[in-house]
Amino acid sequence: MRGRYKKRVQYEALAKFSNSDLTGQGRVIDLTVPGCQIECTQRVLRGQYLELQISLPGGTSGIAVKLAAVRWTKGNRFGVEFIRMGRSDQEVLETFMAEHAPE
Repeated sequence: MRGRYKKRVQYEALAKFSNSDLTGQGRVIDLTVPGCQIECTQRVLRGQYLELQISLPGGTSGIAVKLAAVRWTKGNRFGVEFIRMGRSDQEVLETFMAEHAPE
């Protein structure tokens, strides 16, 4: 198994997700530059592609991920990899991570 290649921020936030088959929301458990872990009551399948909206603190509108792939599921949690997001959303995420990631 590959080791962690980016630092994780333990962070709880609201995440809304959707695709052509489902719409739901959950709680972000942790966040990295390439993805996040979400806990929810809705069944999400490995291999699905989602669009995400994740809230961030500090009055920002959050980040929008235009395309995220569900890489794993376990119980009521799943992990997504961010595949496509706008440049401004990427910059907001990178700034947030730089300010909150443990050393």
